Amino acid sequence: KEDWCAAIDWAQISFKALAPVVMIHGNNSNGAFWDGTVLGGKSPAVQLPFQFIQLFKDQKIPFDNSISMATDTIAKNAASLATSIPAIPRSFGAKHVHLVAHSKGGLDSRDFLARTIPANFGVLSLTTLSTPHHGSAGPDYQIDSVKANVANSDDRTRTLMGQQVPPDVGTTNLRVSFVAGFNAANLPLLPKQFKVDGETNPVVYGCIGADANLDDSTSYITGDPTIQFNETQGIPGQGSQAEFIWATTLEQIYRLLGNVASTTLATKQIPDPKDPKKSISVNVVKETPATDINGKIVFQKNDFAVTRDSACIDPFTSLATVKANHSTIANPTNAKTVIDAIRAVQPVK
Repeated sequence: KEDWCAAIDWAQISFKALAPVVMIHGNNSNGAFWDGTVLGGKSPAVQLPFQFIQLFKDQKIPFDNSISMATDTIAKNAASLATSIPAIPRSFGAKHVHLVAHSKGGLDSRDFLARTIPANFGVLSLTTLSTPHHGSAGPDYQIDSVKANVANSDDRTRTLMGQQVPPDVGTTNLRVSFVAGFNAANLPLLPKQFKVDGETNPVVYGCIGADANLDDSTSYITGDPTIQFNETQGIPGQGSQAEFIWATTLEQIYRLLGNVASTTLATKQIPDPKDPKKSISVNVVKETPATDINGKIVFQKNDFAVTRDSACIDPFTSLATVKANHSTIANPTNAKTVIDAIRAVQPVK
């Protein structure tokens, strides 16, 4: 007869690892944006020839781009992120994340950080790509042109263009005046650090802005900036018109954002078409010209949706200003910039 016994020793290993990266898409979009698929309301999807996430795969960085939010307000999307973001690091066994956000997704993420983030959960960094931190004149025009008289507005072409793209519920949260109010409430509440399981880590904020006029071309007649078809790659609606018409349309949008800081819907007295001796009141779009900090009128370079100046705001640090449009800003070069910034925040292998 033989008696056998076994002894078991338990060992525990701990190590530092890079926290997962969670990617947040913009308005009228979804998580596939980071795969290179650009949506645009009723327009067919456009496929970019690259993926923002590819470098994350190549470097084996844990990431998730599964979040797909409805086209909605900042507040409602922030409430959605309060559930979806913390669930992702839990699947990795982590309690910290790095956030990367595009366009309105940056405002949604800021609201999440300031109001709806759960207890004992930490965000190590938030990096935004072409987020309108100061709002955008494009949504201003979309909203105000709906009820405006085209012929009597400050710019007939821009007003008519605005009427072709009616605003959605997300657009209303992107106009300049709304974001100014949002900033007044949100920025003082943005956390500087998080304490998780007794360990405190700072939050690092970074931003990247873009200019879609890749070759800085201008009209030799008027001196206004010009846009070629190759500079419109991936913008929603691409393929819906002939290349020249599409480039001309985007050129007008580029000039709109460059020249107009914001708009308002005002009233104007005009002669009554039925009785010239009388006058009637009509709604018109009034423009506020774009200026620098000294009040001098200056053209603002932009990516067809957000100006470079609007893409950053204190406490965000500018990581780069690049040549790209609102879609192609999510390219491999900027993916490397984001990864380098994340590794600087959390320098682990």
